[in-house]
Amino acid sequence: MPSAAPMPDAVGAASYLVVMTALPVLCTYLLTRRDFRPRGTALATAGCAILMGAGSWLGFVFPLLVFVVAAVVYLVARRLIRPGPALAWSAVTLVGGILCSVLAMKIAIDSMG
Repeated sequence: MPSAAPMPDAVGAASYLVVMTALPVLCTYLLTRRDFRPRGTALATAGCAILMGAGSWLGFVFPLLVFVVAAVVYLVARRLIRPGPALAWSAVTLVGGILCSVLAMKIAIDSMG
């Protein structure tokens, strides 16, 4: 039985970015579609795609954990206040968390020598 050819590194990196971006984008769309008009939902989804794409490229897997925290912040804040400010709170949480995860990754890589 012939062995399978190894997957090129570029294909592995591209598939990682697609998965790490597509899952949060789908969740963002599903979370925001009933609270906002289609334009607002599209803007929130596009913003999530840009942030998660860049964050996943620079911060490895940590941005996915940050997204989960931001989604929980949105769900809790949506119950307490209007959906617009709740989305702003979760966006600030997402941006701050991605920045922290990228900085942590930078420090870890710099300390390797």
